[in-house]
Formats: sequence, C-alpha cells, structure tokens
Amino acid sequence: MRKFVAGFAFAVMAVVAGPGALHAAAEVTNSYLQAVDAAGNPLYGDPAGYVNSGTRVVIEGVVLNDAEDMLNAAWNAAGWIGGQWQVYIQGTGGDHAGTALWMGQKYANMGGVSYTQAEWQAELNRLSYVYDEYGVLHKLQAGDLIRVEGYSGAHAGKTNINERHDSDPAMDFTITWLGHPGVVTPEVITLADVQDSSGDWLFDEQPTGGPEYYQGCMVRINGVRFTDTGADGWGVYGDLEVTDGLGRTIAVKLGVSDDFTQALALGETFDLIGIFDQECQSSDLTTDYRVWVMGYDGGTQTLGVVPEPATLLLVGLGLGGLAAVRRRGRAG
Repeated sequence: MRKFVAGFAFAVMAVVAGPGALHAAAEVTNSYLQAVDAAGNPLYGDPAGYVNSGTRVVIEGVVLNDAEDMLNAAWNAAGWIGGQWQVYIQGTGGDHAGTALWMGQKYANMGGVSYTQAEWQAELNRLSYVYDEYGVLHKLQAGDLIRVEGYSGAHAGKTNINERHDSDPAMDFTITWLGHPGVVTPEVITLADVQDSSGDWLFDEQPTGGPEYYQGCMVRINGVRFTDTGADGWGVYGDLEVTDGLGRTIAVKLGVSDDFTQALALGETFDLIGIFDQECQSSDLTTDYRVWVMGYDGGTQTLGVVPEPATLLLVGLGLGGLAAVRRRGRAG
C-alpha cells in the first residue's frame, strides 16, 4: 500500500461546494486513490472504501496537460466512445502520484446514458473554463492548480475521476481553479528505475520506486532510441516503442496535437518527456505501463513538451508555497 501524505493517513469528510448544491465528500490524496494491492487491484477498503464507492472524493493537483492535446473531444470522434476529454493532475509536496480526470460522449456503449450533442458541448465548455473560489472564470490549462470533486473508478491498473459512464448531471465531477503555479518539472528517471535487466516491471505495491511510484506523474527519460520498428506508429494518437539499448523498452502513446503531423526528425538517441501512465490490456494489473506524450517541436533532441524555465513548478512545493499561489490567484 502507498504511504499516504502526512495528515492524510485517513480520509476526512468535508463539505465541498458544487454547482448549485453542497455535497458531502472525502478529501483524499492522489497517492490514496492510486494505492494498490500486490496484484495491482485498487485498495477499495483501505482505509474507508472510497474508490469505486458511492462516496465522492476531493483531490488537488497541478494540471499536466492541455485537454485538447491528449484526446479528441469532437462530437462523434472516431472510435466506439466518440468524443473524449481528459487531463491529468499531479499531487504536490509529498503527494507523489497523479490522477486522470476523464469524460466520454457515448456512455450507452459502456452500459450508461450517452450525451446529446448539445449536452456534450455544454460539458466541454464547463470543464474548459472553470471558476475560482471567488467566481472568476479561467481557461483550464497545464500548470493550473485545481481542486476536483467527483466519483472515482478503477481503469486498466489506475484510478480515475469520472462520471461513472452516465450523463446525469448528478454524476459530474467539478473543478475549482486555485491558482497557476506553473507547469510541473518532469522528474528524471531511467528505465532501470522501473524495469529489471530482463525488461520485467519492478512492480511494488509499497512503492518507493518502480512503476507504481511514478503512476500519473510527469517524467523525463534521457538517452533513449526507437526499437527496430518503434517509430512505425508515428502520427496523431500513434503508438511507438523506445529502448535504453540495455534490453529495456517502454511503450509511448502520442496525443492528438497537430505536432505529430510533421516529419519526425529525432536523432538516433533523444530524450522523452511525458506522463507516466498505465493502460493494462489484460487482467494482469502489474504491467503495461507507458509514457503519454503531448507534443513535439520538430527538433532532433526531445520527444515531448519541453517546459519553458520561467513556467516550471517544482512538485516538492510545500503547503506554504501553495498557499502563496492561492493568494496570488485571489489577488488576480
């Protein structure tokens, strides 16, 4: 089980403002939501059984990506679920984990109730432009500090915040803008941090390292190269594979940015920047980790969005630093 952030060893109940109503919800950390057992299953009952339960949760974190760069939210987009909207947020201070916020259009294909076209557009507007605690509207973007309230659910080895596949407004998750501390500094890791010398995942349900430690976090892996066929999937929403040249490989998922329509000009070795993610393709929930990349500048050195130095946020920023961010947001 993950070690929870001090002060959050047990989830606490809070009353959180939602649109037009008050909801009882459980304040938890990203680390709490991503905690798993030895088989990779979510820890439903530890300590209070909020994951996949009827209780709404509240988490905070810094947005890692612009929604339009990750999934295609267009009405009736290709695929069985139609349009999809998703951003990741990453915890700060000792909350070393991240969580995806996901919404889909055609919930009827998942046993739920789908959106009409008008409803879907209204939902995209609601999540793309969010209010702060003082009623000021902000365009949601990477680097924003936000508070999220909604239902959690397990998906392919991780736990998301979602709408339980139902367009009923009662199932909505809500976002409150808290400030803009800046985009998260990618954590530099190597494939040896997450795989052994044979290329097997170093899965550990008590992560002080290994792939679960980086679940939902922004990472940077330097000095990788494509495998023999690893670049064949280049393009929007493509699938690639890279190696460290020492027998370890990792899948790379490309987002939907127009960046991936330009020619690939990377050198033989390059650096990789993206969100460390998991999308299990079988019942084995201890495998199938990958890096999800949001952009490419057309250069030879880096695959991924290279943050500008002036925009960087150190994820170890403590409560005092985040309080200062909130004060600046209020002043603005």
